[in-house]
Amino acid sequence: MRRLVAVLLVCLLGTAVFAQTPLRLAWWGGDARHALYNELADRYEQQNPGVILDREFAGWGPYWERLATQVAGGNAPDIIHMHEAFLTEYASRGTLLDLTPFVEDGTLDLGDFPEGIVDAGRAGDAIVMVSLGNSSSGTHYNTRLFDEAGLPYPTFDWTWAEFEETAIAISEAHGPGVYGASDQGGWDATLELFMRQRGKTLFDGNALGFTRDDLVEYWSIWQRLREAGGVPPADVTSERSSAAHQDSMLVHNVIAMQLMSGNQHRLFQQYTDDGLGLTTLPRPNDPAAPAGDVISGAYISVSSRTRNPVEAVRFVNWLVNDPEVARTYGGEHGPPGSVLMQEAIADQMEPADQRLMDMMQYIAPTAGLGEVRPQNAGEVLSAFTTVHEELMFGRHPSVESAVDAFFAEADFVLN
Repeated sequence: MRRLVAVLLVCLLGTAVFAQTPLRLAWWGGDARHALYNELADRYEQQNPGVILDREFAGWGPYWERLATQVAGGNAPDIIHMHEAFLTEYASRGTLLDLTPFVEDGTLDLGDFPEGIVDAGRAGDAIVMVSLGNSSSGTHYNTRLFDEAGLPYPTFDWTWAEFEETAIAISEAHGPGVYGASDQGGWDATLELFMRQRGKTLFDGNALGFTRDDLVEYWSIWQRLREAGGVPPADVTSERSSAAHQDSMLVHNVIAMQLMSGNQHRLFQQYTDDGLGLTTLPRPNDPAAPAGDVISGAYISVSSRTRNPVEAVRFVNWLVNDPEVARTYGGEHGPPGSVLMQEAIADQMEPADQRLMDMMQYIAPTAGLGEVRPQNAGEVLSAFTTVHEELMFGRHPSVESAVDAFFAEADFVLN
């Protein structure tokens, strides 16, 4: 409809008077983020007459499914929200525009971005992503449910053993309908952390970087929790694990702990009157082992097939360098990439933002960027999630048989 109106105006007023530059802008998120981006897109159109931002948005899973279809069909959006987990997959196809020339000519200003943040958006020598914010996975918890159970809040140095004990204790204290934690046995972020704590990686070239015994130990944690009632039963997890923040199990007091990216903390807090806390993912039981934290983030990219590369890059520059945008954006994905933009929002940080900053400061000395994954990593991790779901529903007689099924599927995909 927006584009139709623009075309009609062009016909009525003449292109010399009302030249239009259409740009398709795509992002993932829930209702709150959709409202935020629509507000920013409206503002950019007002400040840049003639630019029309056609908005395409969806939840996390549907967003990536649609983007894969669009890219395969040669119909990618002009401006793409990107994540480091998909960098290799899309950069290797030549999907993402090299922004280096635009940095060199000043169209895109990354002068206030730390070198490491800029490098995180590189594929080889090409800058193909610009940081919108950085975060790390953490444990969001409901302080009221902890208080009522008479349990101490988890600390930054808590272990997997303490996580198990706490989840079970909460479930036992509150009774039916309340569970200690979300079941994240099929989530690759906790899997990667667990393997890094063992000195392993998810992938070693075109092979898995961990052994069957490693995965047996990891999935056994979640199997024990399911059997003890520390996490919801399979049908509840399957039905509600992908719910938006306002409908999430954490907000509705079905679980006391949600393992998820730290930058979601503010959104969870927005939809509940209960106090929330944020701590790290569990640490290894061996205090000498590495913590394994992965710094992740949300990024913005430009399609290599855009017809308006300069205008698309100008929008990216505005989004990451305008102080008023930063104040509206408010660290949506964690601390902004630009140091100046971090300073611009310092005075408006809410308690939920501060809790994220505190966690990030704690993990910063030992955390690192996620590993570079092979092109078919997405298919392997999809199989990982599927087999774990089968294990949840009892379709494998044991953890060991589920692990064998996953390794067979992974071997087929990778080789």
